Amino acid sequence: MRAILLPLAALLLGTSILLLGNGLLNLLVPIRAELESFSNFSIGLIGAAYFAGFIAGCFLCPALVSQVGHIRAFTAFAGLAAATPMLHVLWVDSTLWVIYRAVTGACFAGLYMVIESWLNDRATPETRGRLVSVYVMVNMVFLAAGAQLMNLDSPSSFRLFAIAGILTAIALIPVAMTRSDSPPAPVQARPRIRRLIRLSPVGFFGCIAVGLANGTFWTMGPVYARSLGFSVSEIASFMSLAVIGGAVSQWPIGWLSDRSRDRRHIIIVIGFGAAVAGVFLTLGDLFSVTGVFIAAYLFGTMIFPLYGLCVAHANDYAETSEFVDVSAGLLLAYGIGATAGPLVASLMVQWTGTSSVFLFTAFTHAGFGAYVLYRLGRRAPAAFDDRDAYMPIARTSATVFTLDPRSSEEEVEDQPG
Repeated sequence: MRAILLPLAALLLGTSILLLGNGLLNLLVPIRAELESFSNFSIGLIGAAYFAGFIAGCFLCPALVSQVGHIRAFTAFAGLAAATPMLHVLWVDSTLWVIYRAVTGACFAGLYMVIESWLNDRATPETRGRLVSVYVMVNMVFLAAGAQLMNLDSPSSFRLFAIAGILTAIALIPVAMTRSDSPPAPVQARPRIRRLIRLSPVGFFGCIAVGLANGTFWTMGPVYARSLGFSVSEIASFMSLAVIGGAVSQWPIGWLSDRSRDRRHIIIVIGFGAAVAGVFLTLGDLFSVTGVFIAAYLFGTMIFPLYGLCVAHANDYAETSEFVDVSAGLLLAYGIGATAGPLVASLMVQWTGTSSVFLFTAFTHAGFGAYVLYRLGRRAPAAFDDRDAYMPIARTSATVFTLDPRSSEEEVEDQPG
């Protein structure tokens, strides 16, 4: 493992620093928005803007990277992403914050794209699996650690926004100083939605459901925790525990799905399990802080592996040569859900109270679980011997799918720049 990671140390260091800053900003923005008395719908719109910008960046950034090169593009994306946190406190306005978050989302799509292009170029067929696992763990661990940086100061101060911007700027250094040659142009996503729905309706609608719930969690989760009277430190722990739960559960749930005769059985269990965890969180005001923390951890163990399960299920029915295109389409489905989720959940909060944040996710997961139950009787499972193994997936850019060992070498080479 050391021989694999050592040549990529600078890139992984830059990624880790970048994720620390983004993890901090993801939590800081909704908390500060509430302190500024933004409406719940405005907070939902701000959260949705990040995901909308991210999906737009997945389609727009490859052309820019191809034109100016990876290091220049990374520098441009990181520079803009480092400036936007400070803009939040220079001009405090909900409409402007929507723009700031959309720009940040697009920049991070480009940053992930450059990072994953580099990782893919350095990976070999023998090291891809381990490299994907390390990359996913780096994503989850440092996003969770970034939330803990909230403890450095009050969310009403300028300092936390400055720290988020500084970390993003520092992430430039390891990449800018690398002596490695630039990798080939990144993947241009080619999602074919009609083909994808015919191929795997469970995979497609599952990724929309995952996006609805995850977008809601990242945007409205801090608002929910604050409504329970949690301190800033407790809100950070609430969010981090959910992410840690997702990191811990990825491999055992994936292992079970690989050994099940029909992967949909595991998807149903996880979907209804996430619904139950959402109900517990809806009743959070009846529990102690520790009880809510336990519910958050269990919620994370269910919701974060569900995306990888949906991707694995869809690709069980796809040709090997379709892996990148199918997975890119599923990423788009996730983005659609993650954009819509905060908007719908914020409206529910305005009508019925903050506890309905997780009631919305519970209905979403229960509805998806019921749909998969229905699909069991409509389609036979994929042939067991023809299935690929589950791999944890980072919801970053379409380029990450070329790093996955399930993608064929021919498919990666055929992707346009």
